[in-house]
Amino acid sequence: MRNTIFALASSALLLGGVVVGCGGGGTKTTIKTDGGSGDMAHAITGDLKTTQLSCSAYLDCQSSCYASDPDPATCVTNTCDANAKSTVTNSKFTGLFDKAVQCYQLYCVGPDFDMPYKCGIDFAKSTFTEVNGNPVSTGGVCETCLTEASALLFGTACKDATSMDCSTAMNSKAASACGATINACVTNK
Repeated sequence: MRNTIFALASSALLLGGVVVGCGGGGTKTTIKTDGGSGDMAHAITGDLKTTQLSCSAYLDCQSSCYASDPDPATCVTNTCDANAKSTVTNSKFTGLFDKAVQCYQLYCVGPDFDMPYKCGIDFAKSTFTEVNGNPVSTGGVCETCLTEASALLFGTACKDATSMDCSTAMNSKAASACGATINACVTNK
């Protein structure tokens, strides 16, 4: 489930957004993609009135879709994205969730955080790669970094709690780079 949520979030940001630095002390990096095909903001139409989702409620919504819906990607688009506050996720990728995802992605792409690159980007396919250009593999350096760095955001445990990439570890590089950005989303009620 976590890898699927990560894959959707990654694809959406790589396909249609501008990825920016996350204020973790590193320099700002901008990666421009096609500028719109991955638009995650959807207007609520019809007479359905719902409460707009906070960032923590948006994360809960995603988890529910992946836990119980036979078509989780459509569920996220039609339920979570459609009902999220614009301060959570939007077409300009400036919401709290957007920034949290951008931060852990950039952390793993490096080198802004005084660490070696752990992931590459295949811009033609709008996907992450291992540094050598091969597809991301389960247990590979890139997948491990992305999984560990996103643990705080998605409420999961790190495989290695002592890893410098583990965002739930107090003294890790990932926590110092993205902890505040991720916590802004997780604690947004």
